[in-house]
Amino acid sequence: MPRIKRIPLAQYMRQMALNSKKSDVYKRNLRSKARMVEAYGKYIGKVIYSNSFTTTLMEDFVYYIRSRPQEYAANTVRNYYDKTTNAITRAYRDGYAVNWGWREVAVKTEEPASISLTTTEIEALFKLKNLSREAYAARELFVIACCTGMRHGDIKELTMDNFSGGNVIRKTKKTGATVIIPQHKFVKEIIRRNNNEIPRLRSQQAYNTMVKRLCRRAGITKKILVERTRGLRVERKLTPKHQLVSSHTARRSLATNMYLAGIPPARIMLITGHTTESAFFRYIRINKQENARELASHPFFN
Repeated sequence: MPRIKRIPLAQYMRQMALNSKKSDVYKRNLRSKARMVEAYGKYIGKVIYSNSFTTTLMEDFVYYIRSRPQEYAANTVRNYYDKTTNAITRAYRDGYAVNWGWREVAVKTEEPASISLTTTEIEALFKLKNLSREAYAARELFVIACCTGMRHGDIKELTMDNFSGGNVIRKTKKTGATVIIPQHKFVKEIIRRNNNEIPRLRSQQAYNTMVKRLCRRAGITKKILVERTRGLRVERKLTPKHQLVSSHTARRSLATNMYLAGIPPARIMLITGHTTESAFFRYIRINKQENARELASHPFFN
């Protein structure tokens, strides 16, 4: 017998937020999605219920989000879609009537404009001089990250207890997996020049900003074409490379540089934590020129 009980979806999403044991950020995020559902209902002159989203209505809802004056990025649009459809699925589990037509709607994500640093660029950072105390600490931590592939949350908590037998050993916060990484020559030198201590930042909030400034000082300023969807249009912009650098660039840099050095993906994945090669190859950053340069030495072309 078909379910007949239904509930206004925005109301249900607010109830989810109210009853959730998750973080305040999660709750605010869910309430903002509820407001979007409500605004869309006002736009079409209907209350959006748990069973309202047919294929056609979901397509129109996604278009409505994309056409907002805010010109949301593609991944933001996908986030609205995900949170809304998760609420619909949850409503079904709670006994409410739903329409599964929304499953026919595909909302694409966009790969963020992420880059990696070459070994030459990392060395230029490593050799920067005349830095302030805070910039110096940020540089040391970022170079360690580029040579270990650890996330910033793990890097900032490293102690000398993590350095043993020529390796860096750390149980990662995100996955709980223990990684063992050989100490790169830059890491050894950083430990030496800091008297067997790990530099500390007084303020973590400005870390990404400092890293961008450091990269600019190191001459990492080559312009890169960045394409991303904003609302209903595609934005193409030449952006200096240093502006695209963030704390996560370090992990991508290690994985990419190890791969370009000929280290087998399976060994790199033991450090990065990727469980499939397909996920790994989406992660590393190798452009077409680098690919051609690597292939030029392959026996097939000789």
